[in-house]
Amino acid sequence: MTVGSEYVFRGIKLADNTFHPSVELGFDDLYVGIWGALPMENRSSEGYIDEWDVYVGYSFTISDNLGLDVGATYYYYPLDEVDDTLEAYVGLNWDLEGWTPGIYGYYDFDLETWTLQASIGYSIPFEDAGTSLDLTATYGYVSPNEGDSYSYYGVDAVVPYQLNDSTAISAGVHWATHTIDDLEDNHFYFTLGVSFGG
Repeated sequence: MTVGSEYVFRGIKLADNTFHPSVELGFDDLYVGIWGALPMENRSSEGYIDEWDVYVGYSFTISDNLGLDVGATYYYYPLDEVDDTLEAYVGLNWDLEGWTPGIYGYYDFDLETWTLQASIGYSIPFEDAGTSLDLTATYGYVSPNEGDSYSYYGVDAVVPYQLNDSTAISAGVHWATHTIDDLEDNHFYFTLGVSFGG
């Protein structure tokens, strides 16, 4: 469960204060889950809407430090005025002595839109405090079959803390922007989260 001061997707702000509940189940290399974006204010005046993303994927181990991830996400919007969409993805993830680069390709069959996203992460451990500083930088390029393409990019800094074997909390600061003309950019926002696992 996470609360964010903004909901930003691929560089575009979709809502202010938003609650993100989620659950994921893993079966060996297969995973399935559901993730939500539920705006908590300005729902009528700004047109913010609920969103539920249902996904399934499979992760393959190619080598000791390289993995392949394939899957699909169904974007469901309860409001009839907004069409649901289905998006497939494939990605490569590396683990290189603390650095975690990755590259993903997405295709939304309903919006007929391609997205290519590259990211790199690095975790700085603070063992005495029982935590770390997890840093990520992301760049993406969105190309619809009709309409203008755009780029987006951002950085994230998250501090997780393990309360016990099954419960963790996290706090993060994030910045994201895009290259779309005449649309609000430069989003700086915060997140607080709690997760349970077994």
